[in-house]
Amino acid sequence: NNGIDPLVVERGSRVATSWYARHPQLRLNTHRINSGLPDAPIPKSAGTFPDVKAYLSYIEKYARDQALRIETECSVMRIDRDEQGWCLQTDKRTLHARQVVIATGFDNTPVMPDWPGVKHFNGELIHAANFGRAERYREKSVLVVGAGNSGGDILNVLSRTGTRSLAVSIRRGPVVLPSRLLGFPLMLSAPLIQPLPARLADLVLSLTERLTFGDVRKLGIRSAKSGAASKLRDEHIAPAIDDGFMAAIRAGSIPVYPEIAGFQGADVVFADQRTISPDIVIAATGYTCALEPLIGHLDLLDADRRPLITGARQHPGAPGLWIALMVPPMGGALRAIRQATAPLARAIAAFAQAAAVLRARPPAEPGVPGLTGTTAEGPV
Repeated sequence: NNGIDPLVVERGSRVATSWYARHPQLRLNTHRINSGLPDAPIPKSAGTFPDVKAYLSYIEKYARDQALRIETECSVMRIDRDEQGWCLQTDKRTLHARQVVIATGFDNTPVMPDWPGVKHFNGELIHAANFGRAERYREKSVLVVGAGNSGGDILNVLSRTGTRSLAVSIRRGPVVLPSRLLGFPLMLSAPLIQPLPARLADLVLSLTERLTFGDVRKLGIRSAKSGAASKLRDEHIAPAIDDGFMAAIRAGSIPVYPEIAGFQGADVVFADQRTISPDIVIAATGYTCALEPLIGHLDLLDADRRPLITGARQHPGAPGLWIALMVPPMGGALRAIRQATAPLARAIAAFAQAAAVLRARPPAEPGVPGLTGTTAEGPV
């Protein structure tokens, strides 16, 4: 609609590669209505919370219908300024573009803590990103580390899998919300909650948690130091969505332990000196956007290595470079993608149009200020 035909560079072997890596039991925790891409709602046949197979089918069809130009198996290693705009060093060749959109996501690279003694752990240690099929955990002793969004999802799955034992280690008090409240899919309320000031949204969601689960401290879960909206804004930690694991904790079938102090051979030692000996430890310990290799040299990251700009905003020192959706939003990333794409596309088109006007002007007289930085209507 904006007259731009972008080239999409994908490091994987197909469209939506990262979704193929998700575990096959996965279902969206956002409602189908809030999870579609622009001008293409997810079909009702996919269900209220589509599973990963249905969502992949939807994404692939979207790419075909939109006739997107996607170059797969091409990893961008570094982005630099050049006289035409931007130069992208990839593992295949060098690309040049007047505008570039970085859309690698806030959960690009798994974070694995370096616990004391972990290198000598006798069991199996994996990150939540590599959870895989639930069947591999049957009759196994499993410890899940973390009860945020990823940890809650894994606990939901494993609470129905038939593990020999299942436990969770929680370092900081999580915010846990039900997938449904009185039969109503809670995520449908996201458009009402998202515009609220963070403190008011915190109050609404804390009351929801309390009404659903009671005082979680009685279950051995620490109270969260901040509410759901503030935690998301300040720490980039999304709330956990319960679909059964809280009932399992209440029933005593998922014991709750504090943070890990270290590993000793086959044992996991917790901060209160209790120990267990799990077969498998699953680290649901979060992700990083890992933008340092790409743009760390361009002074576009803050002290926490997060981007200074996002969405339709631009940094004055990087005209034509856009960074999309690097902060997990309230209401889920899929809904935020649909919200963010139109303003970003308009900003890209306006920038291209301004550059085209500039190029059409006669060269400036010596000593007459001109506009520095260029953009284009070419590949993005």
